Amino acid sequence: MRSCANQENTQYALGIDVGYSKTRRSTGLCLLTITPSTIRWQCLNTGAAEPQRLHDLRCLVPRGAHLLGVGIDGPLTPGLRVVPHHRSSDALLTRGVFSKRGKPGATSAPSGQQLHLHATYLAKLVLKLQEEVHFTLAPSTHPNPVHPSRILEVFPNAFLSVLLPGAAFHSLSLNRNASDVFWMVAVDLETYLHKLIESLAPDRTLETPLESVVDHDHRAALLCALAVLCAHQNRYVLSGDPVDGDIILPPHEFWGDGPNGASEPWAETALRKSVAAVRWNKGKFPNHDKARVLRNGRHWL
Repeated sequence: MRSCANQENTQYALGIDVGYSKTRRSTGLCLLTITPSTIRWQCLNTGAAEPQRLHDLRCLVPRGAHLLGVGIDGPLTPGLRVVPHHRSSDALLTRGVFSKRGKPGATSAPSGQQLHLHATYLAKLVLKLQEEVHFTLAPSTHPNPVHPSRILEVFPNAFLSVLLPGAAFHSLSLNRNASDVFWMVAVDLETYLHKLIESLAPDRTLETPLESVVDHDHRAALLCALAVLCAHQNRYVLSGDPVDGDIILPPHEFWGDGPNGASEPWAETALRKSVAAVRWNKGKFPNHDKARVLRNGRHWL
């Protein structure tokens, strides 16, 4: 274990890709470590049982570390409530072109409920480790957080897809592997994802190349950790509503161009349309009339 003294100039962010298989280690964990000169990550897989999850989290995160936050790939709501309905954050990233660019599953669906339960459960395990003083968590600084400590909901598919230009999707074949396809495009030729990392952690050397991250769960967990850096630096977009929570997206300045050289990013155009459609709710879905998009802590769409 590293001592606290060795951590003074080191920043940590934790990412969790939620799985709930009872037979295999389907939950990915990633600890992002940023020193004054380097950025590195350590990834591992854990299972669904609480003792195993706690053991692996304790092994991954050094005792005494101060985490900038935790990003979790799964539905989370303010107060870490469990809700049964279709959320605004799901709906906003499902309509229009988002429907073909890695849309999230509905929280209200059976699989969505399982993911929601385990995401909430993992958030509470993280808070349990904070209560045990194994590590500390930075406070939330964004509006309508799910908890006073910085715990974020991340959807890796959307986090990656908004970085890509609209033209990139014309030649992509997407099925259930959307996030892996987006990953390969985003890291190709050291372009989209590299530029984001260079901006979030400038003048640092990547100890291992992004291309070396080949495990699906590890990729998702790493993206969740990167989302924490976005929130820490107040450079992000939040999509959802203040009652049922938000999904965090990368800073707007890194979003991919629209079609035919349009100045507005395709994802911004899509979200403008989604907000209007989701808010025109007529009481069908709880809280959809409160749907909105925030940018760097301010109302945007």
